[in-house]
Amino acid sequence: MSNQKKLPAWVEENLPDDAVWSEYFLIAHKEETRSGNRVNIEQTVRPPKEAAITGKEIKTYFLDQASSSTGLILIAVGLGILLLALLLKEPMHSSNGFLVLEGLIALCAAGGGVYMLVQGQKLSKALSAVTSWNELEPFVETALTEKVYADEIAARKKEHGETGAAYAGYYCIPASLASQGAFDKAKSNFGLQEAMKSAMLDALEQIPAEGRKLARKQ
Repeated sequence: MSNQKKLPAWVEENLPDDAVWSEYFLIAHKEETRSGNRVNIEQTVRPPKEAAITGKEIKTYFLDQASSSTGLILIAVGLGILLLALLLKEPMHSSNGFLVLEGLIALCAAGGGVYMLVQGQKLSKALSAVTSWNELEPFVETALTEKVYADEIAARKKEHGETGAAYAGYYCIPASLASQGAFDKAKSNFGLQEAMKSAMLDALEQIPAEGRKLARKQ
């Protein structure tokens, strides 16, 4: 299913653009600073955040994730890098080590493209089986989690620019999952320290009971 195609009929017919879902999220950031050989890593838990997403945003997320275009581009880039490396090996007198490095980069790009294609097909198939709100809600929560994660990255970039961006970390978990102790299911690019889990649970207590699950507002 590409961006030019429609979503499955049930989703298209039952997901209005102006529908709104919301849920509280627990969020942590990691900042890593380096001074010579010394590395300082600091993890902090942010105040609970109520986030919302519209039906239009959800549809856009579904279409973007199910699209084959990005995956195909990555595969093409990977093959292009490999072909270029082979063509330039003799004229540039490239070493075998350099060729191996180029090959690894190409493999990573192509592999990422294949992964995106497979995941897109899985999402398309899963969405096609949706016939009720209960079945749709896990997909909505995933879309909302991705939005919160992207918002945290954008907020840090606005505050710090590119300084330390390569070492920054983001951890976002819906209150519903945190209530179950499922911290390993968070959207994150770093491992949460055990002490931070206690701080997360303390933050969870600040969230009203009705905010600890995904809810449709309109």
